[in-house]
Amino acid sequence: ALTLLDHAIAVGNGVVNMDALSKIISHTSSSNYFSILDALLNRDSKRLISLFDQLESAGTDFIDVTEKLAITARHASIIRDVGLDSLQTKFLGLDDSDVQQLSFLGKQAGVTDLNRIFRMLSNARTDLDGSDLDRYILENYCLEWCLDPGLISIKRSTSAPLTGTSQGTSKITNRGAPAAGIKINNAD
Repeated sequence: ALTLLDHAIAVGNGVVNMDALSKIISHTSSSNYFSILDALLNRDSKRLISLFDQLESAGTDFIDVTEKLAITARHASIIRDVGLDSLQTKFLGLDDSDVQQLSFLGKQAGVTDLNRIFRMLSNARTDLDGSDLDRYILENYCLEWCLDPGLISIKRSTSAPLTGTSQGTSKITNRGAPAAGIKINNAD
């Protein structure tokens, strides 16, 4: 049996460096990314904060979390929308359990949720600089996703009519379109 050092030497072609070590050691297990993605899909802000607290107490690098979380959202989207055959799961380091979890997350996501989460995380990544603020910057992006009522998913907007009743729903307007009965003169 190889020791961890032997394995690192083999992966690094005789050199032990961070790149070789990162290929064999994950600071954060994939289950953490699945949990965060699940919290995002369910817009569960309290759970999200709790998960970030756990990651921070473990000394996790939030740049790494952001990148791996974006990749996780991408993989779930590809599996759902394009099919498992389009991913080289073994090359990507995904085992059968990972694929099952990604498939489950893909099935529970709204039509565009995974793509929008990927874009949100990609944008968040550009704001991270390795400082102590990284956790809070990522957390803020994620909380905006969870809490902003302006981010209505297609699934939520088509599941129940928005009527403006006292039940807390509101009416969606067609912004940019003229109101009924108003003509727009496009003459030059």
